[in-house]
This record gives sequence, C-alpha cells and structure tokens, in this order.
Amino acid sequence: LLASSAASDVYKRQYLARANFAYMNRYILTASIRQDGSSRFGKNNHWGTFPSVSAGWNVAREAFWEPYSDIVNNLKLRGSWGELGNQNTTNLYPYYQLLKFAANDADSHWLLNGVKPNTANAPDLISALLSWETMRSWNIGIDVGALQNRLTFSFDYFNRKTLDMVGPAPELPVILGATVPKTNNADMESKGFELDVAWRDQIGKVSYGAHVMLSLIHISEPTRRSYIS
Repeated sequence: LLASSAASDVYKRQYLARANFAYMNRYILTASIRQDGSSRFGKNNHWGTFPSVSAGWNVAREAFWEPYSDIVNNLKLRGSWGELGNQNTTNLYPYYQLLKFAANDADSHWLLNGVKPNTANAPDLISALLSWETMRSWNIGIDVGALQNRLTFSFDYFNRKTLDMVGPAPELPVILGATVPKTNNADMESKGFELDVAWRDQIGKVSYGAHVMLSLIHISEPTRRSYIS
C-alpha cells in the first residue's frame, strides 16, 4: 500500500476467508480469517491478520432431549472467540514527520518590515512501530425457548480486551524539546453479561407480551506501558 500525493487519500484493503460447517442442524461451526491493510501505517505495519471462530450446539435436536421437548422446545449452547483490528489514528500518515508551519505567526516575538514572519518549528517525534489496535473478545451464551416459544430466554457472558491501544507515550523530560509520539502502549479490558427474557402469548384474538432486558458491563482502567519505540 502506498499513500498518494494527495493528503486526504487513505487506502484500505481487506481479504476475508470463511468456512462453515453444520451437521443435522445440531452442531454448527464457523471459522474465518481476515487480513486488513491500511496506508495509515508504515510499510512494515500495513497489514494485520485477525482470526475468529464460533461454535453452537443445538441440544434440543438431540434424541435424548425428546422427552423434554414439549416443555423446552429450543435449547442452544454457543460460544465464540475472535479478533478485530482498529486503525485508531487521527493523522492520515502518522509515520511521516511534519514541519509545523505558521503564516504570519501570531506567537512570534519578531517583526520584519512591521509584519510577523512565517515560522516553521521542528517536527514532533514519531513511533516507527505504530500499528493496529487489536480487539480480542470471547463470549459464551445460551438460548432457551419453552412452551412452544411463548417463553424465551437468552444469556451471554462476554470478555473483550483492546490490546496495543494507541495513546500518548509516557512523559519525558522537557529538555527533549519535542512532543512525545503516539504509540501502541496501552491495554484495556471490559467484561459483563446480557440477559433477555420475553413472554408472548395470545388470549382469543388479543396478543400480549412482556420483555425484560438486563446488562452489566465493567470497564477497567487502561494499563499503560512505560516504554517508547
């Protein structure tokens, strides 16, 4: 991937491969791998590879469940694990050092022919290793349908980690004389659960229902690393 001469151009490319397997609608497996490319990163960090896998077991389709199918007609267990990439940069080309140019710089302490001059300051530091953030998550869940699906129940527990988050580098002495670069130097974790219970029925020609949803999410403080690349 090469950035064009236009400062507003950003190139992205994606490749995706996916495989699905299902056996008698009882056992379901899906696996995929995704490769993302972005011109927002240097030539050694253009590409990120992100796999994922999910599986489900439809217990209600098993022969041993038939005695209970009049009461619980749907019972499915499921789980998944996967990664996604995020190109979290505000600068389109953060691997280039840019001079800070100001026309008729209002902060200048000099006058030339009664006019404040144009100025250019030393560029900020950059991180040669700036790359993709990775969002890695897994979850387990259960889906239940009872009494001919008049009562439905769904529960999910999830955990998500954002790895190599882009953020300000650790503070350095002022004598450095330049702003420290943004770099992949932090991780953050969130976890929680979601609960969904619903009842739907009909009395004569009148349909009615009730729906309850509950979710709880805990987000930890980002943990930062103390080095700069």
